[in-house]
Amino acid sequence: MLPRKSFTLCFYILVSLVYLTVARSVVHAQQAPVGLMCELLSEPELTVINRESPHFSWIVSDESRGAEQTAYQLIIENLDTKTQVFDSGKQISDQSSSVSHDLLKLESHRTYSWRVRTWNRADNASAWSKPQVFKTGKVVPNLQHIELSPFNRDFANRYPLEKDQIRPVQIIDKGNGSYFVDFGRAAFGTVVLTVATDHATVIPIRLGEVLLSGKKEINQKPGKARRFASLSQATESGVHEYTLAIPNDPYNTRDAAIHIQPGVHQVFPFRYCEIDHYPGRLTEKDIYQSAVHYHFDDQAASFQSSSDVLNAVWELCHYSMKATSYLGAYVDGDRERTAYEADAYINQLGHYSVDRDYSIDRYSYQFLLQHPTWPLEWQHHMILIAWADYLYTGDVTALALNYEALSAKTLKALDRGDGLISADPTLQTDAFKKSVNFYAPIRIVLDWPYPERDGHQVTQVDSVANAFYYRSLVLMAHIAEVLGKSKDATQWLASADKVQKKYEQVFYNTKTGLYRDGEGVGHSSMHASLFPLAFGLVPSERHAALSDFIASKGMACSVYASQYLLETLFENNKDLDAVHLLTSTSKRSWYNMIRVGSTISMEAWDDSFKPNEDWNHAWGAAPANLVPRYVMGVRPVKAAYREFTVDPRLGDLTYVRMQIPTIKGAVAVQVSQENKTWSLDVRIPANTLADVSIPCTNLSQITESGKTLTLSDVIRDGGIQNGKRLLYVKAGHYQFKCPLTK
Repeated sequence: MLPRKSFTLCFYILVSLVYLTVARSVVHAQQAPVGLMCELLSEPELTVINRESPHFSWIVSDESRGAEQTAYQLIIENLDTKTQVFDSGKQISDQSSSVSHDLLKLESHRTYSWRVRTWNRADNASAWSKPQVFKTGKVVPNLQHIELSPFNRDFANRYPLEKDQIRPVQIIDKGNGSYFVDFGRAAFGTVVLTVATDHATVIPIRLGEVLLSGKKEINQKPGKARRFASLSQATESGVHEYTLAIPNDPYNTRDAAIHIQPGVHQVFPFRYCEIDHYPGRLTEKDIYQSAVHYHFDDQAASFQSSSDVLNAVWELCHYSMKATSYLGAYVDGDRERTAYEADAYINQLGHYSVDRDYSIDRYSYQFLLQHPTWPLEWQHHMILIAWADYLYTGDVTALALNYEALSAKTLKALDRGDGLISADPTLQTDAFKKSVNFYAPIRIVLDWPYPERDGHQVTQVDSVANAFYYRSLVLMAHIAEVLGKSKDATQWLASADKVQKKYEQVFYNTKTGLYRDGEGVGHSSMHASLFPLAFGLVPSERHAALSDFIASKGMACSVYASQYLLETLFENNKDLDAVHLLTSTSKRSWYNMIRVGSTISMEAWDDSFKPNEDWNHAWGAAPANLVPRYVMGVRPVKAAYREFTVDPRLGDLTYVRMQIPTIKGAVAVQVSQENKTWSLDVRIPANTLADVSIPCTNLSQITESGKTLTLSDVIRDGGIQNGKRLLYVKAGHYQFKCPLTK
């Protein structure tokens, strides 16, 4: 029997342990899910939901190592009748993205709220999330429009446009009521002006994107699609606020253009404003830029590096994602205001990399199925868009609804019989045109504008067009597998294999070791070798030589093809070359866009390469996705970021830090390579797995949080891949270090 003092001590120890256990349980229970999304909308109350059984997503709030959801419970209430209409009960599942229940049947024109709680590996339940409210419109059972064309099946919800009030960063009084106003950055909008006067008057107002060289004065003849407008505002006696009316441009408001949403004032891209005959003294309280844009979280992503140039380039491209969303769809800039498939793909990758929002992309994706454009390779981009959407969201709805339409977008109908496709107009039958929903001839674009082709000789049987064809077939095989269409997947892969074999025969030049531009052509542009290498057509033993050739050409392409150029350089261990292009200050660089005065990415590297270019083209913003996806190395491996890579490619940068939004939560990565040491600080969201690449093959030289790396159930060894040690790392905060070997 224990002495009384010992017994008392043991009793208090036992009570303390129980208390700590309970306290930890309580703390854990307070970690309710956050980041709720209905139909991939974080604020669904701003629009309406039309699906009878919507998809729900959430972020598991658990920062502990190895944190995983093992179960969830979802409850839905009808706020109109104040009744609970659905309770999933405890569902044993780790799914937290695009979760749906067939038993859920919502009614039209109702207001609902939903909430969720989750269980962890210890079977502890979280607290309930805060309820999220959403409204239904006309509900369609499972969105099945069997009677409609495959190009008109609705799967996209969209927010109304938003307006920001941007105050000036500079006002210069030029005397006699004349003012020069700088809003800091260009935006699509108009000017709102407060005027106090004792008589009616007319105030001249000029808007523009470009200044005269070395002057605080708007260039009234900036050239072609760079914008300038001379307008006026009539005023009345008294104190009134006036919104400057922007007239419709007859060119970019045609039927082919995407129009501004009803209820939103017409917009004009401008940074600068000049005002004459303003009564009194103009202050920042009297004027603002009413900037129109789509729903956007400015704080969702952040980036900093050791390169001031790269920091400025990323900020340019990050802002471009917001600024160019002014129509609620991805468009090609202001000149045409038209949606194009390749533009949308680059915009999509950038937008998904900087904001946890997927609705503008999905609307653009649906719109482009209904309103395709003329370039042949742009048809293939629809499949790239579809696959990227699935990887980032995990939602199979769009794949299932559009499988038939996407199959046609491979352009398999243009197969001339030996596996390769041809742009021969005689192959573009009425049946073919109907299958792709485009009734005019489609043509090979290759790169745009024409001088950016590195001398490529376009032929009907073209190497770049057929590289896109091959990639489309491979992606369709992936899509078929996701949809459970195994037989189709086998057929798609067989077609891809046939293309690869014929591609080698027709386009590879055994004498030069390069790929020809087209059938029967002797010339080999950078593009002719870039795209087959990018899309997996090149045997591994040629990768090094071809990537050397491509790197030697520099930026021998447009802002569009730079997306594929830098991806390919990074993928083939040309990190230094890729980073040098990202941080270049030459005329063919993103920094040049900043230097010439633009605050939104441009359509071309410089006005000299495309005299009619505009200064607000999102396809020129590739670094918005290249920085997070390759410099930081964060890319989805499995749908909805269930698994993703962390494979930083710094080149000669010494330091990078970034927060990257994902559907599962933010990924935070910080990397440095200084003093002969490589270090990685990474925060991995719950319910995910990161494939972390460490530039040190010897496990014993790697430390984690200051101690020698110990493998466990949260850190597993994946062996050596691409000269690096691959670690499979579950959720949590980690600090890896290893000696630099180079």
